[in-house]
Amino acid sequence: MANKKSGQNFGCVRQPLLNVPLDHIILHELHLLLRVTDILLENLIEDAMEWNKDEEWWKSKGKQKGVHLKKLVDTINSCGMSFSVWEKRNADGRAVEPMTGQV
Repeated sequence: MANKKSGQNFGCVRQPLLNVPLDHIILHELHLLLRVTDILLENLIEDAMEWNKDEEWWKSKGKQKGVHLKKLVDTINSCGMSFSVWEKRNADGRAVEPMTGQV
């Protein structure tokens, strides 16, 4: 827990139950790598969706949309993993913006 005088709490609300020195903590490497992979994959998906959004404003109605996200999903599936992306929808069936959560 950080010094109260400095005003930095680093996300701590209360004193910890156990005071374990940091040099006695062993990080679980698998969980650490899974979290890093999760963040990187989320960034890839958001970038593909943003790329689609930037290119789709000028496409006509007959052209295929969501090309970059589809390529990303196909590439991940070609590695032998089952992977798909769903679009979150409101109760009225309209798509929700992924970044802001608004229609």
